[in-house]
Parts: sequence; structure tokens; C-alpha cells
Amino acid sequence: MSTIVLTDVRKHTGRELSANEAKRCVGHANISMLKAQAAALSLHPWHNTPTEWLRLEACLVLIEERRRAR
Repeated sequence: MSTIVLTDVRKHTGRELSANEAKRCVGHANISMLKAQAAALSLHPWHNTPTEWLRLEACLVLIEERRRAR
């Protein structure tokens, strides 16, 4: 399975979410839930709706934010 990177997802959404916008999309989920959700949305990306692409971007933004915080 190839992983989808944030830049590829942003090509589909046409947006660049901030961390606050991403939290509003996904809510306050822990890191394992965010990773699981990102993996699930990455499995068959050709089935993703625009809302699911936005949710995937939000998950990836929050995962990256938490990586940088460490």
C-alpha cells in the first residue's frame, strides 16, 4: 500500500487547512484514531468524496502538527 502524502491530498482539496480548521473537521481525536482514519481514507482514494478528501487532509495536518510538537 502506498501512502498518500499531504501535498497529494491538497491537490484534490484545493485548500491548505490550518491546525484549527483541521480540529474543527475531525474533532479532538487522539493520534491513534487520526492515523487509523487516515489509513482508512487512503486505502481506496478513488472512492473518496470531496468531504472525505477534506477529512483526510485534516487528519494528516493534525498528525504532522503532533509530530512537530515532539
